[in-house]
Amino acid sequence: MLRRENVVGQRIKRIIANTSLSDDEFNFADFVCVLGNGFAFRLPSDDESGDMFPGVEITDAFRPVKFNSRRWLHYAYRLWWARIVDVLVPADPELRFPDSAAIALSSGWYIAQYSGAPRGILPLIDIMPKLNSGDEMVSVWKT
Repeated sequence: MLRRENVVGQRIKRIIANTSLSDDEFNFADFVCVLGNGFAFRLPSDDESGDMFPGVEITDAFRPVKFNSRRWLHYAYRLWWARIVDVLVPADPELRFPDSAAIALSSGWYIAQYSGAPRGILPLIDIMPKLNSGDEMVSVWKT
């Protein structure tokens, strides 16, 4: 398990994605956040192994995620200059899968991802002012 003190208070240096696992019917992206301290992690999910943050091996297949350059100030204030406050997962363990987690930022915004999509629709990782889920969220370190 990734330790809380290695994540909380850190800035995200970059977000990278591996889309090589996509096929003819489904687009998939493996998103990884790389922190300023060098730690890298995926948004947590519960695979019943007991480790919500499995190890990350960054290969040449990963590429930087590009955000809208016309909105660079939007992303600077809300994402790149913000610090991580917490990593959240649904309180109900049955609802924990990679796209159900979120990263809470000091800007008051959240990072969420949609790693899979039908062909013709791209997977997405972005920031949002509030979580869309109606589910109760808790810190991953309190589960």
